[in-house]
Amino acid sequence: MKMTVVTDKQGRLLASMFGYASEYASEPHQASKDDDDRRPMATLVCGPDQVFHEIEVPAKYEKLAPVDLHAALRQQLDQGGKQQ
Repeated sequence: MKMTVVTDKQGRLLASMFGYASEYASEPHQASKDDDDRRPMATLVCGPDQVFHEIEVPAKYEKLAPVDLHAALRQQLDQGGKQQ
């Protein structure tokens, strides 16, 4: 499963999202004629001195509580981003 993670220059986790943010940024949102597809879309963007990581994570991460997810991501990033 794909995830995007943003850290600061000290390596502290600042934000995360499921999916690769670069994939969303490279494909403009296409609204269909009928509708509800015209709603806003958001993604992650790095600020100054922040690092963007796109990593593969186990599917079980999707079910973790936010505090547990961030702990698991931190551990994975400490191991070079490799899936556990």
